[in-house]
Amino acid sequence: MQNNSSKNYYHLLQVKPGASTEEIKKAYRRLAMKYHPDRNPDDMLAANIFPAIAEAYDTLSDAAKRKAYDYTTFTNKDYIKNRPITTAYIFKESVNLERIVLVSDPFRLNRSALLYSLTELLCDENLYVLQKEAGNDLVERIADNILFCCTFLHLQESTAVCKRLLLISNSQVPLDSKIDLFLRQQTKKHNWERYKIIVAIAVALILCLIVYFAGK
Repeated sequence: MQNNSSKNYYHLLQVKPGASTEEIKKAYRRLAMKYHPDRNPDDMLAANIFPAIAEAYDTLSDAAKRKAYDYTTFTNKDYIKNRPITTAYIFKESVNLERIVLVSDPFRLNRSALLYSLTELLCDENLYVLQKEAGNDLVERIADNILFCCTFLHLQESTAVCKRLLLISNSQVPLDSKIDLFLRQQTKKHNWERYKIIVAIAVALILCLIVYFAGK
């Protein structure tokens, strides 16, 4: 997760900047129910998410801290012009997320936490930096890491992530084609998962019929 001065606490809590204190509390409780380490033992994705959520809540639930944060984030022109987010940081985060997914049990992978992490990685602030500063090679490397992580999401979820990812493609035909190919593969996978039980039942019935008529 980003250092203190570069995090978008509202984005982390999934609320708007004008959210009331009660809305912030509700958002935190909802996210804590999903990602608190006590509820997700041995879950590296949740463990990676929760500290940032707790940090965001600590700031936004305190009137004085929230006022100072809002001034720095939305009013201080020097800060806005020189946000401490770098392409190197974003790439490092994509590598770290891929590493966590690689060492996780695919059958127990917390897809909700993975989707949250990918959405945070492709937040508006990060996309802006990548669009303005990242070279094609770096964009493609980040995209590769993200697409790998997306293979563990459902089709609708991976499609939503890919739509965000397309915003940093800079009209690169190879990257656009790679994302399109990935989504077509995900669609095939989704269709197979959806119909494989029906196919299995049909095959079993055919085999039973073959055995039945062969025995006559």
